[in-house]
Amino acid sequence: MHRYLFAVLWTVIGSGHSLAFAEADELRAEVERVLHAYIAAEEAHDPDAIMNLISRRPGVTAVSQGRLLTGRDAIERAIRLAAASQKFPKIALDSIAVRPLGNAHALAIAEYTLRVHLTQGPLETRYAWTLILEKFQDQWKIVHEHHSGR
Repeated sequence: MHRYLFAVLWTVIGSGHSLAFAEADELRAEVERVLHAYIAAEEAHDPDAIMNLISRRPGVTAVSQGRLLTGRDAIERAIRLAAASQKFPKIALDSIAVRPLGNAHALAIAEYTLRVHLTQGPLETRYAWTLILEKFQDQWKIVHEHHSGR
């Protein structure tokens, strides 16, 4: 009897962990797709594609180069200005960590290397990138992002 009870408990507990790991893997894959789409849109100088990844909810924020942008309109102005100046460099993601924040939100922390080709030669800078994403109508959207260079 004890062996049977142990086998049943092991199956229930083990399957619960497998499900949790599967959900974590799915969350990570979904959030990574958003980050890769963001980078591809930046490298393609496509502000519309970038804005499609930003939530339409009021109060979205972005922090970059010490500048706080609040609201979609402010973020869109900054993205369109950068796209017009052709200042989107090459970005290589070095690492991504994803953590669930309840059922509909996630925290993504990434490191990336930004490569710019200047007249004086190439310049590389490492950045940390923190994002909070919200799942709305089966799509992950960015509600906050923060870039910090070192």
